[in-house]
Parts: sequence; structure tokens; C-alpha cells
Amino acid sequence: MINSFFYFSKNRANGLTVLEIIVVLGILMLLTAASVVSLSSYRDRQVLNGESAQVLSILNKARSQTLASKSQMSYGVRIESDRATLYTGPVFDSVPADREEYILHHSVTASNILLAGGGGDILFDRLTGETASYGTFRIELAADPLQYHIILIKQTGLVEKEN
Repeated sequence: MINSFFYFSKNRANGLTVLEIIVVLGILMLLTAASVVSLSSYRDRQVLNGESAQVLSILNKARSQTLASKSQMSYGVRIESDRATLYTGPVFDSVPADREEYILHHSVTASNILLAGGGGDILFDRLTGETASYGTFRIELAADPLQYHIILIKQTGLVEKEN
């Protein structure tokens, strides 16, 4: 009986068959595809969170500089689809003197800008920090508009992120 066991085991091929290799490669490809999709959506969420935080920071900076009467000026922020620009003075000037521009990440856009009085300029009052341009706008992923944050500007000048 021992001789027959060695006989059969010697004739059995060592190594992997082509079918086994194909199955293992298929499983690895499925795992890789699932992880890439998961990491991509995680990266998109992080970019959206970061850009929303940056826009909030610029709005808060404009309000705090206005309340501090820095240079005895009022400060405002212009919101456009691809950027937020902090400027000094009562109106936005297209000449780039005394302004700070932040360009949004290419995968994020500002949309649905609904401010009192229309337009995309938010100007803060010097003594109170209030604004006549209160309202909302969205920071959203360009590839997936269902993923967004709403930025709320209150009449008191306070800003916050919803969602």
C-alpha cells in the first residue's frame, strides 16, 4: 500500500494550474477596484471639506478685519464659481491691489449663490460686522453635485457651514 501511495504522488503535477492562477488574479482585481473606488470617494470628501473650511476662513477673516477697523476700511469677499476673493473697500475692484484671492480646487465649484441684493459680493459693515448680502451658496463637487456643503451668511455677519 505504501508503494502505491508514492506512485500516485509522484505522478501528480506540482505547481498551480492556469485556472487557479486566473481565479486568484480575478479576486485580486476585484479587491483592487473596490479599494480604488473607496479611496477616490474618500479623497473627494476630504477635498470638499477642506475647500468649504477655506471659504469659511476667508469670510471670517474679512469680517474680523472689518470689526478690527484694520486700515479704517471695510472688507468684503467676492464668491465666484472657481474662487473666493477677499478685498478692501466698499466695492470690488478688478485691479489686484490689496486683495487676497483663493482659487478653489479643480474638482470643487461654488454654485447656487443666493445672496440678498443679488451678485456674489459679501461686504461687512465696519462698526457692527453685519452684512446686507446675507444668504447662502453651495460648495459642491463638480463631478457629483449631490455632494455639497451649504455656506450660510447671516445678516449679523456670522457664517457657518450646513451639511
